[in-house]
Amino acid sequence: MQRLEVVARLQWLIEQQFGIRGENIVDKSLSATAFAPKFTSERSGLRSIIQRTAINKRMSSERQALVDSGFLRVDPANQCELWRVSLRAAAFSDVDFGNFTRKLQNISQPLFDACYIQARIEQTLAERTELGIENGKRVLLWGHSDDQETRTHLQRVFGLLDEQLKKIGLEVVVVSESPAQTPIFNIDSMGNFDAVLASGDISDNDFQLIRSVVPNIIDGRVRTIESNGTNSLSLGSSTHPITGVFTGIVPIVYQAQRMLLSSLTDSTLYSFLTITPIMMIVSRSFIGGCVAMIPNLLPILLVFGGMGWLGIAIDIGSLMTASIALGVAVDDTIHFLARYCEELEHRYDVREAIVEAYCHCAIPTLQAALVSGLGLSVFAFSTFAPTQRFGWLMLSILFAGVVAELVLLPAILASPLGKFFVVRSKKWLGVKTKLVEYRDGPLTVCSTSKTL
Repeated sequence: MQRLEVVARLQWLIEQQFGIRGENIVDKSLSATAFAPKFTSERSGLRSIIQRTAINKRMSSERQALVDSGFLRVDPANQCELWRVSLRAAAFSDVDFGNFTRKLQNISQPLFDACYIQARIEQTLAERTELGIENGKRVLLWGHSDDQETRTHLQRVFGLLDEQLKKIGLEVVVVSESPAQTPIFNIDSMGNFDAVLASGDISDNDFQLIRSVVPNIIDGRVRTIESNGTNSLSLGSSTHPITGVFTGIVPIVYQAQRMLLSSLTDSTLYSFLTITPIMMIVSRSFIGGCVAMIPNLLPILLVFGGMGWLGIAIDIGSLMTASIALGVAVDDTIHFLARYCEELEHRYDVREAIVEAYCHCAIPTLQAALVSGLGLSVFAFSTFAPTQRFGWLMLSILFAGVVAELVLLPAILASPLGKFFVVRSKKWLGVKTKLVEYRDGPLTVCSTSKTL
């Protein structure tokens, strides 16, 4: 019955958070409680005791039927019971499975901790009372932490504990005072409680000191556990009897998302490290190659920065656009710089070279952006959220790339940064070496003759 109660309580919390009344991303959950008779969670009173005893006996006799249904398994290695709760999430909705898994863990772990601590409290009360747990027993829940995450976890656990302990007829007192700020006479008064739970930021020395005064204290200090590749908080010892394991499609999709996002991030970084040396060769300057990467990175920074400013989450479809757009933008930059260097070599005038390069490259750049952007924009009509986002992001990044290539790059070349794009032309065998460079005054052409 206690295990069925944990499962039923977990289902109720999940439906409140993710069901129709909450975020509306999961349907009705299914577990072994669907095959059990209706039961009450009240554990005080003769009627509830008789009802629970009868249901517990009936469910124990039909244990094999639960095993055959697939909602109960027994691990042959350690004989642990595995109670299954099935959830159905919409596959084509815009659901962040990583965030969904974390929220699900934030719901389940406090419940598991509350059930574990409740069992410890009942065991302590049973040891102090020959006839077992009696109504009117007083329980103190003492927990304090300066960390916001730990404090939130304690509040959830204490809220569930307060509700469950009151159902079995216990009086509950909650204290959130720091042990360092607790007077010694208050610690002495804790001995008047039948059970004391100490949790939160309590060191081993403080706990041993309190235990010497309050022998009926229960160790429920916070520890960090690892589950499904993420860290979470838990109360009690490392041998926690109740744990949650997330299986099925959602964790698999989440792990696949993390791996793809990591690999796509690395590919974008490697693309940048590979393309930058090529830009240095085209611009014939180390600093010039770095400056030439500014128009290529600006569209990515603008689009992804705008997504962060608007609070739009980045998924697989979003991150794929970065490396693709970088490759497309670099093509236009190389085309423009190559033409600019060629014109500058013959004209020795920066503005005339920029105008000629602009007239030569503007139309092909616009045509390439329109063809690629309109062709990829059909993905924006997809019903699959990552593919849909990929479509309109590619169109946005390509449009920003056109602006960067036709507005920002010419402006950079005409600015003082253009001095890093130096053109040297050497013709040996009666050679004229012509050097175009920037000085403090107007543009100067230096011409020298040298014979081999």
